[in-house]
Amino acid sequence: MERDTKFTRRSLLSIMSSVYDPLGIVAPFVLQAKKIFQSESKMNKGWDDDMEARIKHSWLKWLQELPKLQELKVDRCILPVNFGCNVKLELHHFYDASQEAYRAVSFIRALNEDGEIHCAFVTGKSKLAPTKQMYIPRLELSAAVIAVKPSSILNEELNLDISRNVLWTESMIVLQYIKNKDKIFHTFVTNRIAIIHDGSTLDCWRYIDTKLNTADDASRGFHVLEMVSRQRWLQGPIFLRDSEDDWPKSPTDYQDSLTDDKKVKATVQLYTAESESENELVNKLLAYHSSWYRLKGAIAWLLKYKDWVRKRTVSITLDSDDMIRSEKAIIAYVQRTDFGNEMETLKAHHGKVSKKSVLYNLEPVIDDDGFLHVGGRLLNAPISEEAKHPLILPKDHHISKLIVRNIYEIETRHSGREYVLSVIRQKY
Repeated sequence: MERDTKFTRRSLLSIMSSVYDPLGIVAPFVLQAKKIFQSESKMNKGWDDDMEARIKHSWLKWLQELPKLQELKVDRCILPVNFGCNVKLELHHFYDASQEAYRAVSFIRALNEDGEIHCAFVTGKSKLAPTKQMYIPRLELSAAVIAVKPSSILNEELNLDISRNVLWTESMIVLQYIKNKDKIFHTFVTNRIAIIHDGSTLDCWRYIDTKLNTADDASRGFHVLEMVSRQRWLQGPIFLRDSEDDWPKSPTDYQDSLTDDKKVKATVQLYTAESESENELVNKLLAYHSSWYRLKGAIAWLLKYKDWVRKRTVSITLDSDDMIRSEKAIIAYVQRTDFGNEMETLKAHHGKVSKKSVLYNLEPVIDDDGFLHVGGRLLNAPISEEAKHPLILPKDHHISKLIVRNIYEIETRHSGREYVLSVIRQKY
């Protein structure tokens, strides 16, 4: 504080980085400073601009507590004196995640020949969550990766005979992710599951209630006096000093799923919203994309996921058939929403629409697949079926604009207007 009295983001980072804590002993305390730094960074100000008043107040409180870290003492030796030589050693790793940060902490549990148990802090870590909001299951999965990495490092670096590693999680979803061997997930999930599988095995993982999770202590961040008085962060949860039979048990339903060779059947509940809100969601999805090709790809993946939910067996790549299916789904939706009345009339009155309809002069018809086409007298013309009866789309719709742009830029390579129109009318 004396060396730099400025209250800027630069000075904040400088002082926070001066806390040398490679083992993460005071990680819950430093996490508070990290949160303050992140809040200041969100303001989109310069490095040397003054802090906001609210953030400055929090930063001053943290600075006032910083010198009190001298009161915190940790035993340098993992095992107490005269604990014995014939010792069984285990590493226990706890982790937790929230919208603000990931936390992980590791303890060593020692059991001597007299049945005495001793637990000691080994390493801790806190990491800010991405500023882009993520779902809690993804955050929990990312935090699980942070817990697995110390597991691998400690086994290599400690010159001790570690009998086993135990990883504790309060997330049932993460346990099911780790258990999975054949289901297909999004790339984000798949990559993290691969890291977890490389660094651990299924029998290493155990469930723990939130109240017993030591890593949860770092969620709110500790003041220095709390770190001195509350020993769970540095000594581990009380149950580690008990027999393994008294450790927290996994819920019954998860234990059954682990022992059952049958695939766990997921119950999918579908909640139907009003048609207007459904259309709004679909329209937002269509409007989000500015490329016809990317939009077809996005819809193709949604349709493939729909197949996976129903059949549980689909390929993990897109092919030309998937893209064709996606295009048909988009066209069908646009026609149904913009020309729904005409399509109902055609089905009810055997091929005729009202003279008041904007489609009357096109003599529209519906094919066997339910698509709306231009009618007319080109049955015997020496042209393709698509050109004889092109699909009908509204001229001002976002999809129509994407198709026109795609034909102009990709298919015709910025050719003249007449040629582009002729290509468009071969199908639409």
